[in-house]
Amino acid sequence: MNTSSLRRLIRWQWILVLVGIACAASPQVVPSAQVLVQRDSAKTDPSGKYVETGELRMSNLFQRDGQHRDVVFRVTVSKGPTGRVLRSYDVVPTSNSMGASASFLMSDGGIATFTIPSQVGASETVLKLSQDKVEMTVMLLPAKGVMTVCYLGKEVFSGGLRFVACGLGHESLFPAPEPFVGFVDAEIVPAKK
Repeated sequence: MNTSSLRRLIRWQWILVLVGIACAASPQVVPSAQVLVQRDSAKTDPSGKYVETGELRMSNLFQRDGQHRDVVFRVTVSKGPTGRVLRSYDVVPTSNSMGASASFLMSDGGIATFTIPSQVGASETVLKLSQDKVEMTVMLLPAKGVMTVCYLGKEVFSGGLRFVACGLGHESLFPAPEPFVGFVDAEIVPAKK
């Protein structure tokens, strides 16, 4: 083997090592059928939607250190001005879930990776996008009661939950009061653009 061939071989080995490290560093997109959503059935209607405040647990979605981590969400239920039931899904930070990440297939084919902060009150980046330009949708964020621009997840998880990322700095007409990354009820129909 000559010197030129040896250099090419070494270069390709390093490229493969770097690709392997990059792939291992971010979690893989988990199909919604593999994600387990556990609810308190005493607080839900027959369709699995919460009708009073409670908690739900998602399993097989978030990972930290290569291990699946259960993540608990506080579901806050309130009534809007029109009487419509509004739900918000907020991460309950626990030692098991802090620093855990999940990747989501988005409506435009991109990937969004959401990381739960590793400390309560931390201001670290919690969202990484696979592409610079994303397809945003104007929608009403029910729990916040505002119109905003969001990046929608493609899959609907058990119980009708859809991942969204709102307030990413792409707003002009509908600014979010603060960035929101989490889940909304999937039946919320986005407003027309």
